[in-house]
Amino acid sequence: MRHALFGLLPPSFQERIRTAKRKVSPHTMSKGLITWTIGNGIQQVEMFKKAGIDPKGKTYLELGTGWYPIVPVIFHLYGCGHIKLVDSQKLMDLTNFRKTCDYILEDKKLVSEKLGLPECEIEQRLLDLKALPLKDALAKMDTEYLAPNDILENSIPDNSIDIISS
Repeated sequence: MRHALFGLLPPSFQERIRTAKRKVSPHTMSKGLITWTIGNGIQQVEMFKKAGIDPKGKTYLELGTGWYPIVPVIFHLYGCGHIKLVDSQKLMDLTNFRKTCDYILEDKKLVSEKLGLPECEIEQRLLDLKALPLKDALAKMDTEYLAPNDILENSIPDNSIDIISS
């Protein structure tokens, strides 16, 4: 009920409330869910490759990125080209982006083994991203964060996306 009522508020007011709440009580994620999400991101890359669609250099769209862009960062590390993240609400911020990098750093050995990337490269790239302001980190990843955004009423050009996940 609380979320339904919150959803009736104007998006700009929702964002101000969320920002104030984060200062008092930052968003958290359980280690089990983090590990599952990292594994899921790796599995998505592997599934696209098995389907004959190698994500390297492709344009990737994620619908509903949420608080932590774990899967898009996995796609970025693998070599995906341009990335678009679409959320109906702006949930991701610099703190959660940096936590995302930390989460993946904790599992860098798994990411390295499954994606065939040197562990030291994963570590350096994530540390470089973590050191930047959010806008610059996203630019370095060639990533657009479209939030708040309604995917049904967007300006994404037709035939400009190679891979979509949610």
